[in-house]
Amino acid sequence: AATVATGVAGSERIRDGALAPMAEGPAPGPDVRVVDVVGDGLVLEDLTGSARDLNSPLVLGLQSPSGYGQLVGAPQRMESGIWRNYLHLQGTPPRRGGDLRIDLSAFADAEHAVGVQAEPIDVESDLGRISALHVPGARGEWVVLVHGRISAPYREPLRMLRAFVRRGHPALIVSYRNAAGAPRAPDGISRFGLDEWADIAAGVAVARSRGADSVILGGLSMGGAIAMAAASRIAPREAIRGLVLDSPVLDLWATIGVGAARRLRAGVVARRLLLACTKSVTRVRFGLDWRALDHTRRADSLSLPTLLFHGSADRVAPVDRSDALAAERPDLVVYRRPPGLGHVLSWNASPDAYEDAVAEFLERVAPGTG
Repeated sequence: AATVATGVAGSERIRDGALAPMAEGPAPGPDVRVVDVVGDGLVLEDLTGSARDLNSPLVLGLQSPSGYGQLVGAPQRMESGIWRNYLHLQGTPPRRGGDLRIDLSAFADAEHAVGVQAEPIDVESDLGRISALHVPGARGEWVVLVHGRISAPYREPLRMLRAFVRRGHPALIVSYRNAAGAPRAPDGISRFGLDEWADIAAGVAVARSRGADSVILGGLSMGGAIAMAAASRIAPREAIRGLVLDSPVLDLWATIGVGAARRLRAGVVARRLLLACTKSVTRVRFGLDWRALDHTRRADSLSLPTLLFHGSADRVAPVDRSDALAAERPDLVVYRRPPGLGHVLSWNASPDAYEDAVAEFLERVAPGTG
């Protein structure tokens, strides 16, 4: 009885932490404060102690209620804070004393990301209308991009979009059920592609109706899992030409089971029993097919050329799952594993290298000039 009770409690935590949309609440607070404006940069104070990316040369978005810009180049430690070079993109520039949020998406809109204004459109899924952004292009191969977790910004794939638009590929950024701009699933549960693939299939149908000869699917984090699920289910199969995945959740239990294991205070044998019970209870309660959500176990069914980015220090989606997929399918997977990088930071660390890798991959799966 105690084991079952632990399994039920564990399934509750998994639901609240990974499967259910976060409850509506106040907007998140600021990450940094502008201590000073020095030359072309800002001296910033870390307000939360968690803005560790500030101390690395990552390209980061910096968002205020009235403006948006980017932190670029190497940081410099100063007595009053961290200095970063600042590139202003829109709205009001930051001022001394202003409080700002760091945004890994790095761009506020498509116009600043790719120099083209995006067209908001609706995609009709089985649950209703889902918001999407369409960026025009001249080529017959479209790209359909999927953002990460349901709480991730809708604009998250904008940094990923740049390499595609540079080659003239039309693009569609599609949301999915339970996320912002999309209807709620009847039970409110996210299933990391088991249900959400239908929303992406609806986006592919829109691309096809607008003239797409074929589609390349791309996704970040949870969006990578959804893209893989969609690619294996969309008909006709030849409609999908390839996959571009960034820090994908390739094995859901490996991702959330790590957190569950940390919370269990028990010996090795007891912990395994409790985790197995938690896994079984979660499967029954929320309809999760763990085998279908383990894309490394199903590597032999992968049939599409795949470009895979995954930083070696990812603490969200285990990089060893990407290692395993790349090792199992070297015939299809082109693997980029930048050392020391965390979750979905490959572009932020080296935009040019990232976009060159995408362009090289596209030339192989969709050759020709844009």
